[in-house]
Formats: sequence, structure tokens, C-alpha cells
Amino acid sequence: MNDTVTAPRTIVHRIVIHQLRLAVHQILRLYDFVCIHILMIKKYVLYIEQSLRQRLSRHNKEKATSRPPQTSRRRQLSPAT
Repeated sequence: MNDTVTAPRTIVHRIVIHQLRLAVHQILRLYDFVCIHILMIKKYVLYIEQSLRQRLSRHNKEKATSRPPQTSRRRQLSPAT
């Protein structure tokens, strides 16, 4: 198996698996693929590419929804009595 990055929490741009008969799904479970494009299938060779743009847009959506609601910092002044 050849891949472009091996560090954890990194975006995998392309992964090439040369031996399909060895549990491919176990290899793919190691990576967080959002969109998998099968580029080419030949004898025991599978080329897979992940869409970086979709990964980033998903990350931005999660970031936006995980923010706590902003509360107004303006103090309400009570009318003078």
C-alpha cells in the first residue's frame, strides 16, 4: 500500500492499494474518506482519490455548528426611578 501521508489527523489526498485480496476495507477504515473516487482498477491495483474540497467544506460546517450561541454583552439599563 502506498499513500501520500501517514501522520494521524492528516488529509489523505490519494491512496494506492496494490493487493486487493488483502482486506481492503480494513485499510480504508484507517482513513476518514468523505468522498472516494475510484480512478482506475487493474489487476490487483486500485487507485482511490479523496475530494479535498468536500472534506474542507464538511469541516467548516461542523465548525460553524459547534460554536456556542453568542449572547449579547450589552447590559440592559433599567429606567431611573
